[in-house]
Amino acid sequence: MGKRKRHKDDTVHPHSSVRQKLSEERNVGEGNDIISSLLENVLLHILSFLSTKDAIRTSILSRKWEYLWTSISIIELDGAYPLAAKKKKRRFLDFVERLLLLHDASDIKIFILVLYKCVNSSRLSSWICALIRHNIEQLDLSLHWNTQPILPCCLFTCQSLVVLKLSMYWSLKVPSVTHFSKLKTLELSNVTFPDDNSTQHLFSSCPVLQEFIW
Repeated sequence: MGKRKRHKDDTVHPHSSVRQKLSEERNVGEGNDIISSLLENVLLHILSFLSTKDAIRTSILSRKWEYLWTSISIIELDGAYPLAAKKKKRRFLDFVERLLLLHDASDIKIFILVLYKCVNSSRLSSWICALIRHNIEQLDLSLHWNTQPILPCCLFTCQSLVVLKLSMYWSLKVPSVTHFSKLKTLELSNVTFPDDNSTQHLFSSCPVLQEFIW
């Protein structure tokens, strides 16, 4: 009995099945943005692992990402520009300004700011007041200059603060009206007090304080 003669249509092409599989996979994924299809709270969780600047850069990915960064709850900014770079300082300060101005109505849980050159009191106060309006829970300010700014009174009566960290080279003036109802952690670095009464007044204004680092 003779062998069956192979027809031209029966010829096996070793790469044809591979090409077909790749084509099918490409068609399945084509036009589908799997990450963007996730729920917004999941996307915000993803953004929380990025630096603040990188989180803002995601606005160019698609329309869904365009304003997503305005809801980020953790903001960390480091103004470590060269001392002679005035333009960079101005750009950085403007960046902080726009970031807080464009943030939506959602809460900001953590705000960390490091600055090495003087910022006028009115500007610094406007940032702090904006954070308080967003129910800030942890505020970490590292202000490395010698000229003493005036911290806004609203900071000392903030009802949402749980953690307050201040690093600054000047005396901390505690207003007569001071009350941190939720503050549990207070960390002060390079901070001095004008007198013992100010220190006692500050501590007596923190009824639930659990940790103090100085």
